[in-house]
Amino acid sequence: MGEKREKMDKITKEVHEHEEISEALAFFDRSLLASSADIEGFRKFFDEYIVAHFKFEEEEIFPAIMKSGTQEEISLVQALLDEHSQIMNMVNQFKKLLSRYGLQPSEIQRNEFIELYKKIIKTTLYHAHREDATLFPILRKYEINLK
Repeated sequence: MGEKREKMDKITKEVHEHEEISEALAFFDRSLLASSADIEGFRKFFDEYIVAHFKFEEEEIFPAIMKSGTQEEISLVQALLDEHSQIMNMVNQFKKLLSRYGLQPSEIQRNEFIELYKKIIKTTLYHAHREDATLFPILRKYEINLK
């Protein structure tokens, strides 16, 4: 019973991490509406939190499903991996804009920041909700052992 509980605890931890990500992204989205966007905090959030989260999924969760899953589940994992790449490409583009425009961007440059900022938030939230709805039930189905 203890081993099964530990597996579920790790899945529960992953679900809670998704909730924390959603809350943080909602904060960044609200800060944008208040015209007090924390651009540097947003960048750090992705560098320190999202990168580690994606790495855990890519090294622990996705390989376990690729090993045990149906063809449909394997296709889902491949799509989620593509979304990770897409999100990280947008984040890297965002960082390039930051380094190019610096602390005093023009209005046009600021608008470019904001559009990409919003797109990253929207895409990441969609991705997290998709994982919540599809990935976590698969983990529970197979009682996949997470390290």
